[in-house]
Amino acid sequence: MHGYRVWLSVSKFLTISFFLLFLTGCLDEADQARAPASTNHESQSVTAPLPAMLTALSMKIDASNLIITAKINGGEEKTLENLKVDTEKGTWTATLSLPSGTYRFELVYYIRDDNGQVIRVATSNPTSPVNVGSAGAEILIPPVPEKNYMDDDGDGLPNIVEMDRGLKVSEPNPPPEPLNVVVGVNGDNRLELSWERIRGVSNYTVYLAEEKNVDKFQFSSLKGGKKIVNASNPYIHPETIDDKVQYCFVVTASNDEGESDDSEEVCWQTDKPPVIEAPQTFRVAAQGPDGTPGNHPSIQQFLDGVTARDNAGDDLTPDLIIDMPNTLPIGETQVTFTVMDRVGNTATRSTAVSVVDGVKSMSAGTNHGCFIRENDSLWCWGANGSGQLGDGTNTDSNTPVAISNGDGTNWQQVSAGESHTCGIDDAGKLWCWGANG
Repeated sequence: MHGYRVWLSVSKFLTISFFLLFLTGCLDEADQARAPASTNHESQSVTAPLPAMLTALSMKIDASNLIITAKINGGEEKTLENLKVDTEKGTWTATLSLPSGTYRFELVYYIRDDNGQVIRVATSNPTSPVNVGSAGAEILIPPVPEKNYMDDDGDGLPNIVEMDRGLKVSEPNPPPEPLNVVVGVNGDNRLELSWERIRGVSNYTVYLAEEKNVDKFQFSSLKGGKKIVNASNPYIHPETIDDKVQYCFVVTASNDEGESDDSEEVCWQTDKPPVIEAPQTFRVAAQGPDGTPGNHPSIQQFLDGVTARDNAGDDLTPDLIIDMPNTLPIGETQVTFTVMDRVGNTATRSTAVSVVDGVKSMSAGTNHGCFIRENDSLWCWGANGSGQLGDGTNTDSNTPVAISNGDGTNWQQVSAGESHTCGIDDAGKLWCWGANG
């Protein structure tokens, strides 16, 4: 009896590109499924028509309702991936990943009806032992005799015929999905995944990737996607943890009836908080009797020097949340900085900002006096009959008044005389005002 000859191409982790066909006992169909042996590691294509029992169904057969698995060495069933159905040509293709070794294959075929019910249709006869090595292998898969089409209720009608007539048929009974899946870091600084054991089930598979939305069908298309069969519980991830990588997992359970649905996805990301770099204290001169405005250049220069670093991603700068009054009063004020990284870890740091209202220098005249504050502003008070205060009036003042030279220059020195005053600005210019007799 003839079957389908299929080339298996092997790389470091073998990918068997079947481009397999739904097998039947029809010999002429089998002869169309031959693929030549290859001398390299690239997959070979095999195409052939769908068998008459499928094409005769009233329902349309496509990748959404056709499921094919490979039963490996009479044990584990692995779902063929990347299944595609060409309804115009009446062919289908699929792939399966296996490590190199010696195998016997049986193909198991399922159809999903419009209600989502999955019906096991048929199982092919097993192949002869096939040694899959680094150069690939060519195998001959026996066809499916018509008597092998499943009749689960024993009424003499195959499941696929009953399904087409709208009758209820039995379906595979895989185990439920694992519950209470938890991921954390163990004492060896390795990720450890555990779940609630299912009674009577010993075969679990872990799917993982370095991004979210992992599932057993699409994991290979995700960054770092991997599949670990016969995973122990707990499963210890062998790779060193990278604080800047997010790891996500799902777990399935398998028995002779098939593989369960995915467990709930769990993810792990570093719990190291972001880092804020800010001085413990900062001193600034008061810009007026109320203190220093928060938008003053001296305050902005201080704020621009505060930085934050995100430990949960490369070159990420989290936004700083600044708790600071609009005006910092004279004295000490705690300015608080808070950041949150992309996975929700937070950090807080405070800086004590001192607004100083001190006097840097002072000079006393006969009946008036002047002083320069820490912010380099000039203030004078007392008698002003000759305009010696410099405020543009001849009115005496018992409280200091701010003195300006008209261009906003800061002051470095001041000297008060009998009825006049002189000062030097920060440009080195000498200014005098008051009596000139």
